[in-house]
This record gives sequence, C-alpha cells and structure tokens, in this order.
Amino acid sequence: MKKIQLIIVFALFLHTAARAQVIARFTVKAGNFERNNSIVYTSFPAAGGETVLLREVKGDKRVPVAVNYVQGQLCWIMEGKTPAGTEREYELSKGAPAADTVMKAVKQSGHVLLEHLGQPIVQYNFK
Repeated sequence: MKKIQLIIVFALFLHTAARAQVIARFTVKAGNFERNNSIVYTSFPAAGGETVLLREVKGDKRVPVAVNYVQGQLCWIMEGKTPAGTEREYELSKGAPAADTVMKAVKQSGHVLLEHLGQPIVQYNFK
C-alpha cells in the first residue's frame, strides 16, 4: 500500500514540477468571425534574455507553436480555422523551443531567405 502512495505522490510532484515553468497563459478569442491562420500578438514584459516556448493547450496535450519575441511583443500564427465565438488557450514557459517550431533566416549573396521546416517562406533581396 505504501508503494502505491509513494508512486502517487511522486507522480503529483512530477506534474507540479512540469507546470512550475509556465510563466504566462493566454486565451485568444475568435470573436464574431471565423478566423483562419490569424496572426496573434500581445505585449509581454522582457523575458530577461531567456528563450521561451509557446504551447497550445488542447485538452491534456501541449502542442508547440512557433513564436517570435521582439521589443516586448510576442507574435505567433494561430494555425488552422477557429470558429466564431470560440477560444484557444496557450501557455508560455521558459526553455528552448522544439526544432520544428523555429524559423530560420539564411543570408546568401544578395538576399535573406526565411525558412520554416526547410521550406522557403519569404525572400528579401538587397544590394
């Protein structure tokens, strides 16, 4: 019986420790219109130079989301369709983002190419 109690206590400890890193929660409301791949941004105090990870909360799952933090603003794309009148939940935590949520800027001769998942997104040409 003590082993079961110990396992339950240990599981609760791990659950609490995993949640302890969450530094902010966001609720995004669709409003009166259906949204499709909408850009979301919000003010956020300085992250102190630490990297942050944004996850969408879908029931018991946490799905990593690509996020940018620039001059006190968090910005991300709320992917897919969000029906009118619904909400989506996000959690921001300290830590390195997953490799597939990072956009990569590649500087080549005469242009900068922005890539996501190895696919080109936009190219900026310069002299």
